Amino acid sequence: MFSSVLNKRLPAEAGISVLCVSPGIVQTNVARDLPKLVQAAYHLIPYFIFSAQEGARSTLFAATDPQVPEYCEMLKADEWPVCAFISQDCRPTNPSEEAHNVQTSYKVWEKTLEMIGLPSDAVERLLEGEEVKCRYGQEQ
Repeated sequence: MFSSVLNKRLPAEAGISVLCVSPGIVQTNVARDLPKLVQAAYHLIPYFIFSAQEGARSTLFAATDPQVPEYCEMLKADEWPVCAFISQDCRPTNPSEEAHNVQTSYKVWEKTLEMIGLPSDAVERLLEGEEVKCRYGQEQ
């Protein structure tokens, strides 16, 4: 949802493609803090869980396939309400129905900027070459 708003705010002449990528369910240590029963179930379904290498496929595809920027431009030109979405099997896919909710997308955008301490015009200012600081990464 955040990506869809970012996609709308970036002018086409910026030459920046915005897309969401799903790695699928990847075998990581994400379950380490979950209850033991959940951890056990997580390890019983390796057939459905990708290795880290397999999970990286969709991200690498999105970063290297020459047709991805064209696909992103096509969606932007058609004023599609969401940015491009690449599924875990490296295919352009329609995201969830909730991702199409423009009002919710803008709420996510605004709340994210608020949480990290960026002004609402941060994208525009960055494109103009201004330095924009957020709450994080600054020496106190």
